[in-house]
Amino acid sequence: MQHVHVAALEGWLTCNFRHVYMDSFRDTRFLDLSRHTASLVECLDKYYFLPRYRSIRMCVQKLRTLCKNSTLRIIKTIRTPASMTASLSKQINNFKVLHLVRDPRSVVWSQILRQTCDPSIPGLYKCAKTYCDKALENMDFLNSELPDSHLTVRYEDIASKPVSSVKRMYDFLGLTLTSDMAKFAHEVTLGGNHSECFVCRQRWQMSNTSDTSDKRLNTWSNLLPIRVIRALEKPCLDFMEKFRYERVGNTSSSNRTYFT
Repeated sequence: MQHVHVAALEGWLTCNFRHVYMDSFRDTRFLDLSRHTASLVECLDKYYFLPRYRSIRMCVQKLRTLCKNSTLRIIKTIRTPASMTASLSKQINNFKVLHLVRDPRSVVWSQILRQTCDPSIPGLYKCAKTYCDKALENMDFLNSELPDSHLTVRYEDIASKPVSSVKRMYDFLGLTLTSDMAKFAHEVTLGGNHSECFVCRQRWQMSNTSDTSDKRLNTWSNLLPIRVIRALEKPCLDFMEKFRYERVGNTSSSNRTYFT
């Protein structure tokens, strides 16, 4: 099935939507989060009285025009193997990868909340190991196959140092970070102002709170028992060393920062 997924990614990146599953255009929950793809949702709502396949075909034509006129096309994927990027990099000019990693203890804590990880110690160990092994595998592949076309970014750096992190990503993509964009990056993170960020206001993100991004970084350290934290760290020692995440060690204190 991997070739099918690669074809779908290529379709989105080249605006050739014939390679994209029609069901993808029914995923309005996520399409609505982007300004341009939200126009597809608006179009589908407008022509709700038509058979779904007809409205999708008609509205996708408008989306293709927007896509073709875009100078930058970005796809956010989750758990996509880096090996999929090999063929894409050969087919798409100026293809680049932003590789986002996150503290595995925070990742598993999120999985616990979403009930996608067995909360037993063996289950948590497995979830942590799966995440860390895959992230290291992706990193090794990107270093080998796309050494100059990928940039690894830590979630924690974006949350705690948003402007410098965004500047680093913009530089990598060959873009200029404007003062307005820098201000926006600060406001929706450390500024705690999510009024201009539709994604930030989603229930599974910051919702309608005024929390700042740095306050949420170590939530797991205050809520997970020390024995659970150590179980999560055990299969992730290589990952944590490579990406500079500090181990809890023998301390039981949670009033500290666990990334550097």
